[in-house]
Amino acid sequence: MGGTSHRASARGSRPFTVTKTGPNEAAAEGVAPDEVVRVRARITGRVQGVGFRPAVYRHAVSCRLAGFVRNDPGGVTLEVEGSRQAVEEFFSTLERSLPRQAVVTAVVTEEMLPQGSDGFEVVVSQNEGAVTVQLPPDLATCEACL
Repeated sequence: MGGTSHRASARGSRPFTVTKTGPNEAAAEGVAPDEVVRVRARITGRVQGVGFRPAVYRHAVSCRLAGFVRNDPGGVTLEVEGSRQAVEEFFSTLERSLPRQAVVTAVVTEEMLPQGSDGFEVVVSQNEGAVTVQLPPDLATCEACL
């Protein structure tokens, strides 16, 4: 995933930053784009109750990535696994795939060891920990999310 942070603007909000962490960051420079990698991302902001997980699912499947997405008390956690090129494309185009009600304030990524996962899924929410996620006002479910 390289060694730099990316700034992108969230729809209708201030820009958000993708921050990369982890021990494999420096080793990632100069590797083949078809190398299989796994990246965990913790995403904060208004990312629950807006169709965020279904949008991430569709985007990950369109990028041909394996992994999962789930809600947690701080926002959303996801892991994607696939070629380095596909994972980088996923994160660089994620914003365009999100529902307009989503407001992302930060994306922190960490490269992990690949697990050989197949398929992408929405998994059961993690309910342990202090709740810090921003919840939106009640919204009707849009047709695309049904």
